[in-house]
Amino acid sequence: METKWSRKFDAPGPGTYRINSLSSTKKEIYLTGTYAEDNQVCKCFTARYGTDGSLKWYKIYEAPNIEQAEGVAILLIRTQEELFQWQQKVTEHNGPITSTLLSDHQGNLYVAGRETDVDNESTLYIGKYTESGEPSWFTKYYNEQIVFEILKYDIMEPAYFVVAGLLKNTNEFFYMKYDNTGQFQKLIRSETENRVTLLSDLKIDPAGNIFITATINNPETGADFLTVAYDKEDSLLWSNEYDGEAHGCDISRFISVDELSNVYITGSSENSKGITTIVTMKYDVTGNLAWTQNLEQKEATLPLFMKPRYLRLGKRPYLQHLYVAGTIGSDALIARCNTHGFYSWHKRQSTRGKVTRPTALSPAYLALECVADGRGDALLIKYGPSAIIGLTRWD
Repeated sequence: METKWSRKFDAPGPGTYRINSLSSTKKEIYLTGTYAEDNQVCKCFTARYGTDGSLKWYKIYEAPNIEQAEGVAILLIRTQEELFQWQQKVTEHNGPITSTLLSDHQGNLYVAGRETDVDNESTLYIGKYTESGEPSWFTKYYNEQIVFEILKYDIMEPAYFVVAGLLKNTNEFFYMKYDNTGQFQKLIRSETENRVTLLSDLKIDPAGNIFITATINNPETGADFLTVAYDKEDSLLWSNEYDGEAHGCDISRFISVDELSNVYITGSSENSKGITTIVTMKYDVTGNLAWTQNLEQKEATLPLFMKPRYLRLGKRPYLQHLYVAGTIGSDALIARCNTHGFYSWHKRQSTRGKVTRPTALSPAYLALECVADGRGDALLIKYGPSAIIGLTRWD
């Protein structure tokens, strides 16, 4: 693997830039992010690149009333040809709003997040929209026991929207389901022997099995991984904990599931030298630990993103690799791990005189934020197989 090209996105002019998300196909790459001119308010941008690194188009979105937009969640759709297609106001609130965008196999869009009032009380909201922009349903949910700052979302095809999180002052985490009309169905609580400090990720496989990974506080071994699996009827399939080789601070971050319901967890773990390393592990379909692999480096590393890459054969996708992006010192790090636990490639990405951090990841592309003196540059980098220049024989 090698760097194919690197592009700095600053088409609107001088300012501070950050790429927040990216999505790629075989023909194009789409970016969304924010930028601010000097002493100006933050604006949103959408951009399309060709796979050769050429910028095809970009568009800027600035709310007509900035003060009101601070409490408004907006869903805006553009076509591949940059044309504005439709816009919907999801919710409006007199206070901070967070939002996450998801889509299902039928092209429906879901916007979920939380609204926080002046008393720091939060409410969950979820909205569903058709591909053409028509609202399907919108709902809100409040429960004083929920830690709203840590919520994860996924979609159980074709019927349910699933939310997972933590419960306050307990050793419990939960997940809850909404049906395809937006009706609340049930909340499933799961109590652990040790306190759950972080609910890291949620994934649902095509069979409807629900997988959750979290970090627990073990009085004897410190922070450890916890991974649990439920079937579509909400019965516990298996539960496993992981304590690293040094019995130090082990924090789970991400979860992926392959076509056979094997589970892959990526997080961080202290080694015997006290250095934090990126670790990936695999559980088989029955919850047995198949392998564990650390990406050993001389400096502390921390995973920030993990993306699976699937090979599609016919109508069925097969997991090929896991791409992990994180930090090493003041630089960014990207690595590739296969399904047998082998890190086949990794690369350190640095920018002289700047702190470099990954901000978005897809299997072939990495977005970086390069910061110095309070200003940030946004870079898009493409990786690919190394080219064979020539062959020679020497006897």
